[in-house]
Amino acid sequence: MRRINREFYERSGADGFIVSSRQNKYYLAGLYSSRGYVLCCQDEMEVLVDGRYYAEMKSRYPQENIVLCPDHAAMMHEINAFIRRSRISRIGLEGNYLTYHAYQKLSDEIDCEAVSVDLDGLRKIKDSFEIESMRKACRIACDSLQQILPAIHAGMCEKEVENLLVFTMKKNGAQKESFDVIVASGLHGAFPHAKASDRVIGENELVTIDYGCRVNEYCSDITRTICIGHCSEELHRIYDMVLSAHDAALKTIRPGALCGDVDAAARKVIEEAGYGKYFPHNLGHSIGIEDHEEPCFAPGSQELLFPGMILSDEPGIYIEGLGGVRIEDDVLVTEEGCEMLSDFERKLIEL
Repeated sequence: MRRINREFYERSGADGFIVSSRQNKYYLAGLYSSRGYVLCCQDEMEVLVDGRYYAEMKSRYPQENIVLCPDHAAMMHEINAFIRRSRISRIGLEGNYLTYHAYQKLSDEIDCEAVSVDLDGLRKIKDSFEIESMRKACRIACDSLQQILPAIHAGMCEKEVENLLVFTMKKNGAQKESFDVIVASGLHGAFPHAKASDRVIGENELVTIDYGCRVNEYCSDITRTICIGHCSEELHRIYDMVLSAHDAALKTIRPGALCGDVDAAARKVIEEAGYGKYFPHNLGHSIGIEDHEEPCFAPGSQELLFPGMILSDEPGIYIEGLGGVRIEDDVLVTEEGCEMLSDFERKLIEL
């Protein structure tokens, strides 16, 4: 289990925390559940679970304080006992995840002042376990796409590609997909978040595949755009432009760089080519337990990069009535610069 450092308590203005979000409970205590709480103060951590998770948590963490609470009343009793025992006067609740009703109800039931805190910042910099989990998730994802390429052909529908890719990732050791796989062929490629559909893939069409898988609950997030046959000269030129933007951003990723400057490096390539209005999203985002975390490579962002951060580099161009191209890799910020965790071929593949 992970402890929250003293500096974080001081910045938050809270003496302790009631952790309720699935992702932060997992990060701190290995509890991946919508129910239960993780209670934290500077000297103690306690995990409250119901009967579905008690035996599992006790077996995994026999030295930790795992408390069986069969219902909400028992959990509130234990929370207030923790508050009194730890002499907490102000406790932090995850206001960015609790509904207004849930926040108010919890605030009314605890025996001290409640303040809203954002614990997601704890997850910005990954440790060695997290990095290796995501490295493996990237390797499985890249290997799986490589393995199914020979099976992708004109006449199959987008959902068939999705199903084959998810099956192959799981066969190769993934827990599950990171998110709903995007397979966007032909004119659907102009929709950045198109879902895989029953559309039949045609000859000489581009197909954008945005996908990833989980290992130890940590995500990979990769996008490749391939061609079934041979694409038009304009689409090939757009593909090369997106790849140039991707590589321009990659060259700027290093400790101390501003996230906004990384975005600007890619955006400059696309804007100078006259396609700026067709690049409608941020260059990228952090990845971890969630497939989208903070910070982001966003225009004007003053957030600094630090070693251990993992973000996506994913420029794209989307033109209604023509199609689209996106190329995405997961990038680890290192002490010297950066490392791409996804190593799938980035030049245009024509099947």
